[in-house]
Amino acid sequence: MIREKDQDSLVEVIESKSNNDYNRWMATSYLGDFGKKTSQRTVDVLIGLLDDGNQNVRDHAADSLGRIAMSSKLEGYIIGHALQPLMRLLLRGESLGAASAAKALGEIGDPSAGDVLIQVLETRRKWWQIRKNAAIALGLIGEKKAIKPLINALQDRYSPDIRIGAAESLSKLGDTTAIEYLEVLKDDENINVRIAGESAIKSLQNK
Repeated sequence: MIREKDQDSLVEVIESKSNNDYNRWMATSYLGDFGKKTSQRTVDVLIGLLDDGNQNVRDHAADSLGRIAMSSKLEGYIIGHALQPLMRLLLRGESLGAASAAKALGEIGDPSAGDVLIQVLETRRKWWQIRKNAAIALGLIGEKKAIKPLINALQDRYSPDIRIGAAESLSKLGDTTAIEYLEVLKDDENINVRIAGESAIKSLQNK
């Protein structure tokens, strides 16, 4: 069982120059497990790690911030202090860190991240996992401006996961005009895409 005082020990591991990168990114990941017991100091440390020199550390810092935001009383503090650094990490476009940043922005749920998430979704050269997480995040934050980009993403040929994420978010946004575009997914070659499309259509029909 993780104890609240263990946060300081993990921070020491992260900040110690004698520790290798593996120990540092594992400690960064564990910091996301404290939930409601997370201290403001821990959040500050994680925000600083979004600019760390190791990509795995940046990746786990973003992931931990998202998990803490969902379960901690510090959500408002995270929105005020972590949102901009997370968006910068997302726009850097590196595979791991950017994907976790997109996921974290969805978990934090602040609509001010909407424009950046749309920009990333529409950039086809981005790694599919980043764009998939951006699609899902847009539904979680309730970004109505994302309806058209998400409809366009239903026809994305790079990854079925992007199409699935777009369908799921369209169902959350509740705009029934998306139904006719979701119908296209009924003929998709991927069974999981077909299931996601049918589920989204049913959800919108019940709005």
